[in-house]
Amino acid sequence: MKKVPLDIDEVAFAMEIQSGNGMLSYLDTDTGEVIKIFSYIIDGLEAGEEISAAEAPGMVEYAEEILEDEMGRFMEIPTLSSEESYEIMIHFIETIKSEPVRNALLGTLQGKGALRRFRETIARWPELEQQWFAYHDKRLREEALRWLASIGVEISS
Repeated sequence: MKKVPLDIDEVAFAMEIQSGNGMLSYLDTDTGEVIKIFSYIIDGLEAGEEISAAEAPGMVEYAEEILEDEMGRFMEIPTLSSEESYEIMIHFIETIKSEPVRNALLGTLQGKGALRRFRETIARWPELEQQWFAYHDKRLREEALRWLASIGVEISS
């Protein structure tokens, strides 16, 4: 295992936030830095397009370095799928002792817009909402640690 100084919360946040926002995140396995790059920059450079560095300062240089990397220094941080996000919500709901609250939250998960409805509904119970955020963050960190282990990286102190 390669020991890398990194912020696990930053990696976990990148796993969740990049989904559908046109952003890709990479982990520099030498420095522990999380690098965010617009996907159109990577796609354009891969297609041989000329992309101005002024368009997105710093990103073009990083993208070129990532695309030229043959040693596996830069690893694309995977996006948490909507199914995985849904599973996290279900597991949290299963921990709730109050049946009416549990049922209210389960009802929010039907159809499109489930995450928005879940967040709006859980906000009615501030203490429960705090528990949700703590649970959610813990699970994201666990996912990030699993991914790091799968690529042979562990956090150095």
